[in-house]
Amino acid sequence: MKPAQEEIDIEIEKLEELLPDVRQYSIFGDNHHAAVEAQIKVLSEDMTEGEIYDEWEDPDNPDVNRNTLDSALQARRWLDGEAEESLSDDLEPLVTKDEEEKD
Repeated sequence: MKPAQEEIDIEIEKLEELLPDVRQYSIFGDNHHAAVEAQIKVLSEDMTEGEIYDEWEDPDNPDVNRNTLDSALQARRWLDGEAEESLSDDLEPLVTKDEEEKD
């Protein structure tokens, strides 16, 4: 089921709130912050799959930005109602700040 605009706005807020607490890089060098920012852009602009590929795919180097491209496509799937889990819930394992510190 596709999310309503209110749900999209709430998800954008959650992603923006989580972003500072998300681990910046994976052990493979993937930039998680760039990936979350891509998701926010997809949600904010209702980007099409074609626009996503134009923005983040690099045909000369398919390994560059793959994590960011995959995250942007995940956001598109969420907008289309094809994802089971919210984007913000999916980020939880990457959050480095303890819940106690947030209080």
